[in-house]
Amino acid sequence: MKLYIDSRCGDDFASGTSPETAWASLEKLNSVTLNGGDEICFRRSCVWHGQLVPKRVRDGEKIRFCPYGEGERPLIDGNGAESAVLFENFDNLIFEGFEIVNLTEDCFSRRSGLFAVCCKEGGVYSDICFKDLYIHDVVTCYDRTAGGLIVWADKADSPVSFNNLTIENCFITDCGAQGITVSSAYSYRLGIDWTDLPYTPSDGIRICGNYISRCGGDAIFQSCGNSPVIEHNVAADCCFAGNTAYAGIWPHNSQDTVMRYNESFGNRLVGGDGQGYDVDINCTNTTVYANYSHQNGGGNILLCTSGDIGGYNNGITVEENVSIDDGGQIFTLSGPIRDIRIRNNTVYVSRNLHTRLIGLYQWGESGGGPDDVSVEGNDFELNTDGYNTFYEGSVVTFSGNRYAGTYNYDGICDSTPVTDGGSRKLRKTVYGFEPF
Repeated sequence: MKLYIDSRCGDDFASGTSPETAWASLEKLNSVTLNGGDEICFRRSCVWHGQLVPKRVRDGEKIRFCPYGEGERPLIDGNGAESAVLFENFDNLIFEGFEIVNLTEDCFSRRSGLFAVCCKEGGVYSDICFKDLYIHDVVTCYDRTAGGLIVWADKADSPVSFNNLTIENCFITDCGAQGITVSSAYSYRLGIDWTDLPYTPSDGIRICGNYISRCGGDAIFQSCGNSPVIEHNVAADCCFAGNTAYAGIWPHNSQDTVMRYNESFGNRLVGGDGQGYDVDINCTNTTVYANYSHQNGGGNILLCTSGDIGGYNNGITVEENVSIDDGGQIFTLSGPIRDIRIRNNTVYVSRNLHTRLIGLYQWGESGGGPDDVSVEGNDFELNTDGYNTFYEGSVVTFSGNRYAGTYNYDGICDSTPVTDGGSRKLRKTVYGFEPF
């Protein structure tokens, strides 16, 4: 069945089954129970104030929410609700083409633009797609379960996970906390101590083609997944809310993540981190390929885990990426991470930003530092006065790298630096940049 919603000309006492008999309000739509196969059409250039919180029969068939008519996107303004759009226990869902804001004077409570939560009876929630959304001006305190678009697996009668969750081609800006979060309460295993619910990762997570800017927390935070793909996203000018460590785009507590073809820039170093990218606690076999970072306060990438509680982070390949004028530290390796391959990347710092090339550390009071780290085949041109930091006992090898610029490479050079006035031609990359 098709249902139509028109805030200007609709009537809640009409049938709602055609544009001529459209309903008017979110309250009317929220009061009915939708069935699989339904398509809910919102008239373009209309505005609704309040919360969209639909109900459905979980029957295995798809439900679609979309615009109709001519004009601007249909706009939902949450007016300070905990979330402007709330999907609870929805699967087989397409939600596309909307504009969402959540404006209020209260910046001390947790809010989101769109919040999708699965809980109650538990189980696997499949085939969820959020696409082509414009989410902005969400007023909230800073929290990783608040912000623009949040997908959360909550405590239920049995473990909750997702299968085939897609977030694509969304524009998310000016949110007080996160841009995009995909996470789960079912995250407990050695190295994760903030929940006691058994680790239950989701499959088929795809976060693709999104543009996230001016969000106070992480641009994209993905946790608890098998083989998630994070690609073709842009993260810009994020990571500034409160005294908290944020990064542009990062996976956490996941296996076989692929993070590729993203751009991350202008992210701030305020409460810590501030890198363009991060591979965090309890990841294994992560590929970070052909991403671009520039002007990030904390550097290009953080690879880390906490040794105090037994965390691990093993098998990371950082390859064919480009870093230009990142501050802080290009490569930060922290905690007992293992089997790290940093190869064939291009790093250029044009002026004295006090940028360090590499630092290895212990995170916390125990667990030791990184080990089995290989840095090979990279192009480094740093015209800055930073310095490197190594952790005693870490095994790090440098081979086949090319060095240029005014940076002091003492202790890491494995080949003769180029001395042609501190400049050299760096190779082209997948982005098609001209050599410097």
